[in-house]
Amino acid sequence: MIVELNSDDISNALTLAKRFSKKELWSKRDNKFYKWGAGMINTETMPYKAEFVGILGEIAFSKISGLPVDSEYRRKGNSYDFNTQINTSKRDVNIEVKTRLRDYGDVYVKRYDDNNRLVTLKSDIYVFCHIKTTWNKIEKAILKHEEIDNIKINIDGVISKKRLEKQEIKPAFNGSHKNLVCSVNDLAEIDKLINLIN
Repeated sequence: MIVELNSDDISNALTLAKRFSKKELWSKRDNKFYKWGAGMINTETMPYKAEFVGILGEIAFSKISGLPVDSEYRRKGNSYDFNTQINTSKRDVNIEVKTRLRDYGDVYVKRYDDNNRLVTLKSDIYVFCHIKTTWNKIEKAILKHEEIDNIKINIDGVISKKRLEKQEIKPAFNGSHKNLVCSVNDLAEIDKLINLIN
């Protein structure tokens, strides 16, 4: 499913990304960027890139689910992006939206950190998406302070924490951490989740 974000959505995402930027928390070594830590896609010219990419996915999910984006700043962040009730069980669930810069074929969630410590999966449900619009085009417009008409986000699918925990663990391409790796083809259709929360 492709969700199109308009210029207002993009402006909102940019504002939130700059507000939520954790550069000072991610720059752990000699006040320089911690290359393989959280926020590893951040750059000197765009130190809020990780937040911006993530928030684009959250806004796309918000548009199809009707759930509001959390715009409250918390210094240490949240363990989830959305909290809602599932109609069938009437229980609250936490939803995490994971957004990638492009389609890599598989989706990844960190399972072991650089020191080989287990990373707990805190959310009940994981929604994966990626940016369809060329990142170079987006970044160039932002850095030149030009308005972007739209950004297309592809919602790849959804998986429960229980199923995600059973996925294969592989070393990361960059860094020394290890990820749970799941094929996009093994994700459930996003419509199934939307039907459960509406």
